[in-house]
Amino acid sequence: MGLQQEINQMLEKFQKPVVVNDLLCNNHSPSKVAFYYENKDGEKKAITYGELKLNASKLATVLKENGVQK
Repeated sequence: MGLQQEINQMLEKFQKPVVVNDLLCNNHSPSKVAFYYENKDGEKKAITYGELKLNASKLATVLKENGVQK
């Protein structure tokens, strides 16, 4: 089953908005690599699920503090 199918099933099951970050991050070990990217210097970097969740939480806090609502 693909990720999109899993998301669709979760949405149907709970009939409410699901935070995709939580859906992804809570189903993987925090130390597992979520994705790789190249920085501006061309160096290959990795982001773990734990780092992804932490940074998404920080972003959500800043957005909320600036009046962005769900």
